[in-house]
This record gives sequence, structure tokens and C-alpha cells, in this order.
Amino acid sequence: MSDRRIRVLALSPIPEEGAGCRFRIAHYIPYLEQHGFDVTLKTLFTTEFFRFVYKPGHLARKSAVFAGLAVRHLWALHRVPQYDVLFIYRELLPVGPALVEWLLSMPGCPPIVFDFDDAIFLPSVSEANRRAIVPAFRQFRAAAIARRRGIAETTGRLVHPPRLSAV
Repeated sequence: MSDRRIRVLALSPIPEEGAGCRFRIAHYIPYLEQHGFDVTLKTLFTTEFFRFVYKPGHLARKSAVFAGLAVRHLWALHRVPQYDVLFIYRELLPVGPALVEWLLSMPGCPPIVFDFDDAIFLPSVSEANRRAIVPAFRQFRAAAIARRRGIAETTGRLVHPPRLSAV
């Protein structure tokens, strides 16, 4: 048995101030680190942007800041080969097709653990931004990601074949 620690890159669109990241990732980091895992958490939104993005107005500024944050988030992926496992909460980017997730599922990349919560099937648009953003329906993204990783979607539920495990 090896004493080598398992390196995990945890990716979340929202920072720890968001309940999803806090309760689905950050909450478990101390426990995982005590049990042989080194967890690095990278988030798309900064704390400041997370607080700002849900306020009405300022659409040009929100778009510019989002674009910069997306580039920063994607740049962090150049270190993916250094990790043993990727943990993705929901998606890497809340807009557009699941292209990056698809690329990360290619042979040679670390295995991916996806954490889809119930909100994955709801549009990802707040009231403050409803007029400016065309809703990106996550169910299509989730289905695309699941198909690429060998998971089948049936009637709104993700079903896994025997060779995969679900937690």
C-alpha cells in the first residue's frame, strides 16, 4: 500500500460563500486531508463577483468581469495532469456547451467525479440578470457530460451502468 496522497482538483463555479460549494466541497476538505487527500479548490467566481453578480444592472461590467474570470478559471486547467482526480461541482462554466468538460473526459485525463445537484435541471439565471442572459439549461449540459463519461440519462434521472459507481 502506498503512502502517496491522492491529489484532487475540485472545481466549482461559485466560491465557498455559495451554499453549493460550501456544503458539497469545502465542508469535506479537512476530513479528506486527514485521510490521505490533498484537495485544491478552484472557483470561477471570486467572493466579490459572487456578491456583485446577483445585483440588478451593471450588465456590461458583469460581462467583462465574467469573461476575465472565465479565462482565469480555464487557465487553471493547464495543471490538470498534476492531479489524480478531478471533482467538478455542476459545471466549469455556467454558459455555453459542455466543451471543456468534454475535453477533460478524453483519455489521458484524470478520472472525473461530477456532483450534480437537483438544481442542475433548472435554468441558471437570477432575476437580476434574466433579461440579459439567455438561460443555459443545465439538463442538456448534464446529459452531454454524462453520455461522454458512460452514464445514460433516462426520464430526467442519471442512470449509471455497472462499470461506473455512483455515490
